[in-house]
Parts: sequence; structure tokens; C-alpha cells
Amino acid sequence: MRRLSLDGPVWGPVADAGLDRPYLLVDGRASRQAIPELQTFWDHLTAWKKNIVRTGAEHLTYSDFATLIPQAAGLLGLVPDQVAAQVGPQRPDRAIAVQRTYPVAFFDLHLRHRGHLLDGPSPLFPDVAFIPQGTELGIFGRSRGRLEGDTLRTMRMLGVVGVLLLVAFVVSAATTTQTRATGDGTQNQSRPAPPEAWSARVATFNIWGNVGHQGKADWIPPVINEAVGTAPVAMALQEACRNQAAEFASRLGMRMEFQALMPHRCDNGQDFGNAVLYQGTATGPVVRRIMPGIDEDEPRGLICVPLDDMLFCAIHLSIDQGRRLGQTLWLSTVEKGGDPQLRPLKAWGTVVLAGDFNGEPNSPELSQLYTTIGAKEALGPRGAYTEPTHDDNRKIDYIFTWGGAASFHGTKAQPTRYSDHYLYTTWIGN
Repeated sequence: MRRLSLDGPVWGPVADAGLDRPYLLVDGRASRQAIPELQTFWDHLTAWKKNIVRTGAEHLTYSDFATLIPQAAGLLGLVPDQVAAQVGPQRPDRAIAVQRTYPVAFFDLHLRHRGHLLDGPSPLFPDVAFIPQGTELGIFGRSRGRLEGDTLRTMRMLGVVGVLLLVAFVVSAATTTQTRATGDGTQNQSRPAPPEAWSARVATFNIWGNVGHQGKADWIPPVINEAVGTAPVAMALQEACRNQAAEFASRLGMRMEFQALMPHRCDNGQDFGNAVLYQGTATGPVVRRIMPGIDEDEPRGLICVPLDDMLFCAIHLSIDQGRRLGQTLWLSTVEKGGDPQLRPLKAWGTVVLAGDFNGEPNSPELSQLYTTIGAKEALGPRGAYTEPTHDDNRKIDYIFTWGGAASFHGTKAQPTRYSDHYLYTTWIGN
């Protein structure tokens, strides 16, 4: 059994006995200095252990209230300093990123034996500090009496927050479901509220994983530091060896789904194919499809993960133009409902299709995306692109969307020294 604590104290016999299993202690108010039993427990841990803290963290930083309290501040009459006293001064999205990333990294390390995020400080999370194992110095230095008093006040406030958020939800539901009486005494059908606004950074990258790197993964940390930076919400990888996709996911604190198109084909014996990296939790089963046409012995495929606001897909088309045309014709046929065996991707809602299409915007095969499907591309209308995505100065990597009202901004094609393709990123939202 592996255990972690998100700013929690320790009570009972285990405080003196300790554990012989891996343990991750994430500090907020419950530091080892504030709670003597926690320091005793720490001293008696005999297996792997790490103690980390997010700068400025409060107890509620590690809960949903990190986002709920700032939203309810107006209802509660809280000024920014009072909000920060409850959930810390950080942006809510950064608090949630830490909540999601470090527990996943802990279990990945000790259950799947992969990942390096817990090796030490990460440039992706400069606000997360590693407390040396031997130190008893707490970050916040609160006395136990002060801690208990603060906890009681926090619990009272949580009750108020919960009631006010429930009232706000009921009022919102009542005002966004609009009905009006007609002359015959009946009511018109309810009109639902418009969809909630959303925005997400997404990316695609043909990583040249086997031809360029022979399946090795040692180049991945520097490309993340130099080009990728903060993890996007979703990222498509092509020409990836499975271990490389897993390394990207681990380093970025993301989840990974892999499509093995050529099993054990990488020089290191790993599977070769496409991958989708994503934050959060998939909202349904992963979609994996093999497209018509094979380049020598390499099949071509797409893999999609349903997320809260979109179906995000990675794709890699053939290097042969005739086969590419067949693949995009197949895709448009499916999207028009012409294949009774396959559900159109747009049936999931907003589709984001990202990857290496191996064709330029004005090529016949891309007509199936721009015209037949009516997809929008991250750099604008067909023929309007201004940036290449490949070392040979062609644009052959794309991020398309259809099936919803999404639009793009902040699109960027960034060359790197690690692949012949550029890292292609954009923001998408409604």
C-alpha cells in the first residue's frame, strides 16, 4: 500500500510506529513543526519518503475550495487578502495543477515504476519546494494552538461557503432555464443556458522518435524545458516510441493513451505509433481507428480521448499522396455518416484533430478537411497560413476543429533541435 497526505495530520498508534511503505507528505498548514506527532511519524518512516510544499499554501489549497472560494468571494463579501488567507495567493488553475500532478506522479512512481517529477524541484512547478528529509523546520511555523483555532474557523466558513454556493447554483439554474406562459395557459419548452465558456492550450508534435532518437528518451527533458514549457491540456504525438510518450507524460504531469501501430518496431524494442497526452480524466472510452492504406509495413491510424470540452485526437497520414487522399476521403465519409460501422467523431461534440498530415494546405487531400468536413484550422482559412511546421519550410502539421463553435488564438509553430517537425501549439475555446 502506498500512501500520501495532502496537508493532513496523523493520529493514533501509527504516529509512533510509522510505516514501512512509500509516503508522500504534502504540506500546507499541517507542517512537521506545527504538529509534533507528524514529525514523530516522519522520523519513523522506514521506506521512500518525500516532503513537499507549495509556496503560500493554505489547508484549502489542496481541495476544490481552491477554485470555489474565489468564485464565491463576492457572495461572501471577501476581499482578496481574505480569500488568500483561506486558499493561498496562487491562481486556482495552478493550485489544481499541483493537486492533479503530484499525487499521480507518486502513484506512477511506486505502482508503475516510471516518472521523474518527484526526483526534485521541477522548472514546470517552480512554486513547489522539496523539504530536506532531515529538517524539522516547517514552512509556516504556526503553533499547534493557532493551527487548531484556524481549523475551527475554516470549518465554520466551509459551512457558509457550501450554503451560499448551493443558493447560487439554484438561482443560476432558475434564471438560465427560461419559460414563459402562452395565451392558452401552456408553457413553451425550456431554453437551456448557453454553454459555459472554456479555453485550453493544445499541441501536436511529430517527435521523430525512432529515426531521430532510436527510441531513446534522454532528449525529452531539454525539449520540454526549451520548447513545451507548461503542460498543455492535451497534446498529440506522432512517430513516438511508447517509452518516449510515457516520458513526456510523466515529465509534464499528464496522462497518456498510446496507439501501437507497429509493435516492438523501435530500435529499443518499444512499440511505435501515436499518442495522446492529456490532463484530467477521460470522460469516456478511448477511440482507436486504423485508416486505409499502408506505407510499406506501416499502418496509419488515429487515436482520440474524450475530455470535458472536446474529443482530442492524434493522427498521422501517409507519406504517399494517393494513400493520403484515400485516408481523408475515409475520414470525411465517416463524418458524413456514410459508414454504418463507425460513429462520426463529431457525435462526441467538439472535435480537435491534431497531427502530421504530410500534405500542404492547398493539396487535394486537405480539401476533405477544409471543405467537405468544414473544419477550421489553427492558423486560419485555407491558404492563409504564415508559418511552416517542418524543417523543409512546408506546413504539414495541423490542428483542426469541427462539430462545435470553437475558435483558435495564439497559434505558434516553434522549431526545435530535436525533430524535423516543429512543435505546433494553439489556444482553443468558445
